[in-house]
Amino acid sequence: NDTERGYMNSSNTNVGGWKDCARRKWCNDVYYNALPSVFRSMVKEVNKKTSAGNQSSTINTTKDKAFLLSESEIYGSTTYSKPGEGSQYEYYKTTSNRYKLPKWSSSSKSHIYYDRSPYGGDSSYFCRVDDHGYANCHYASSSRGFAPCLCI
Repeated sequence: NDTERGYMNSSNTNVGGWKDCARRKWCNDVYYNALPSVFRSMVKEVNKKTSAGNQSSTINTTKDKAFLLSESEIYGSTTYSKPGEGSQYEYYKTTSNRYKLPKWSSSSKSHIYYDRSPYGGDSSYFCRVDDHGYANCHYASSSRGFAPCLCI
């Protein structure tokens, strides 16, 4: 299954973090509303914790129906993000599952995808999973893949 690719914000900023980024609006509006109604009826809104961005340690809580995982939800630790963005999901405790990257198209191999964590050392980057399954970060306006999540 293909994933959307695009930016976290149209300009290179992580100010406002996940709470204020363009990709959050896309996840909760465009992506969620494109799901068949039978799936939408099963989705539970969840509270997601994420840094406020701009190198801030302040953690904001948002209510989301569709969301990107945080660095700590994938890896169980922080390399580029600020602490406090949730606990590692059981699925990702199996290291090989981190390497199951989304595809950009049916003919391309798996590729890099963003997570929702702002990079903690700069105001221009968001964190991402690189093409080898490792934590990394990149400019907020770069075109990268996405792997939206839902809680049922």
